[in-house]
Amino acid sequence: MPDYVRLKDIAAKAGVSVATVSMALRGSELLPESTRQRIAVLAEKMGYRSHPYVSAYMSWRRTRGGLKRPTIALLHAYPGEDGWRKHESPTLREMHRGAMEQARTRGYATEQFRLGSARPSRLVDILRARGIKGLVFAPVPQVVADYGFPLTDFSAVQIGVGPMALNLPRVAHDHYRGALEAVRQCGAQGYRRPGLIIDPEHDLRLQHVWRAGFEMGAAEKRFPRTAIFPLSEMRPDRSTLACWLKQWRPDVIVTNLHRLVEKMLAELDYAVPADVGLVSLSVPAPQHRVSGINQNGFLIGSTAVDLLASALQLHQTGEATDAIATLIGGRWNPGETF
Repeated sequence: MPDYVRLKDIAAKAGVSVATVSMALRGSELLPESTRQRIAVLAEKMGYRSHPYVSAYMSWRRTRGGLKRPTIALLHAYPGEDGWRKHESPTLREMHRGAMEQARTRGYATEQFRLGSARPSRLVDILRARGIKGLVFAPVPQVVADYGFPLTDFSAVQIGVGPMALNLPRVAHDHYRGALEAVRQCGAQGYRRPGLIIDPEHDLRLQHVWRAGFEMGAAEKRFPRTAIFPLSEMRPDRSTLACWLKQWRPDVIVTNLHRLVEKMLAELDYAVPADVGLVSLSVPAPQHRVSGINQNGFLIGSTAVDLLASALQLHQTGEATDAIATLIGGRWNPGETF
């Protein structure tokens, strides 16, 4: 006896032909909905799993050799239909580029959809109509977010931070390790009073892992751990920042807002790095002039597609009981600002 369930086994149990079982499991509308549901439930109870190679071959036969490339969807909630690819963040753009190139390498076509541009039920209908079974979610731009549509029929992978209540395989930068390495590099360069300037919303969205990495690095090097300033990217407060600088007198600043911080430092007559060093937790690209951690966004995006391809092949759909997070280490960029 074979160690797997065949279509003929399901057909015998259901009292129908093998062709009927095949049509039902493909969701053919030539069969009544009740028949499709009955056979699908029976197949699930019997432990049926389609074989990816057989499925591909049968698709090739049905199309007379014109096998169409499977498509995965890249989903985001940024402004504009092309908001992920054109995002102002170089790291997010690199994640997108990595996902696109790896999808192409693995033989997938890609389509992009903006969450919120259509009703959730309508988006699900579009994905199903186009035969899309694999989803890659971009990092969510807000602390509280809800994708708002069922994932039962889809294989899905989350890049970066997603909705807190959603259990999906996730690929993200190792923010804790990045902040820890940044403080260690500051110590190796001779700095002794590092300060952390971080956007509070970003800090909350990451569940404070940058702050944790900074504080543990400072504790390891026996540096002050209290020089932390919350700077809102949307509502920067220069006067309060000036007071913080005078109070704590940091000799180097670690931040996820290096462009804004460098601009404000110049407005306050601080020269970088002569008066204070500057280390970014999100350097735009290798060999950039700003010192700090490049998050390796391209590898994050390509790894997400690899995980999705595996889930599709194994027919792993919906949320996972035990979702695995894959953390990608960043790369230290020496730069010129510390």
